[in-house]
Amino acid sequence: MAVVGLVFVTLLRDTDLGMLLPWINRVRHYLMPAAVLGDWFLRAPTSRPTRRDLGLVLLFPLMYVAYSLRRGAATGWYPYPSFNPGAVGGYTVVGVYIVAMLVACVGLGSVLRRRRTA
Repeated sequence: MAVVGLVFVTLLRDTDLGMLLPWINRVRHYLMPAAVLGDWFLRAPTSRPTRRDLGLVLLFPLMYVAYSLRRGAATGWYPYPSFNPGAVGGYTVVGVYIVAMLVACVGLGSVLRRRRTA
């Protein structure tokens, strides 16, 4: 969720997201990432996440990206412009965005993994 907020603020803040209602956008892309990070720092888990935990956490975002790309190719609609190869200059650029988001997820996960637990 923290990466969702970071990506949205840095890449998509001024992007027209079509039919997405403004309040849903604020909750999904601003409030929830802040709430998740706040919860982590205010009430740290009692044990540190393992590398396996980080790998499991990456499964959902990777499946979401794969589904979004496949669905977008079939329907012409992508949930974010960075997933749309026609809008960003091809699948290579989409791949760069995806790798950057993956690196951000792994990096943030590694930082949180090293954080002292309660």
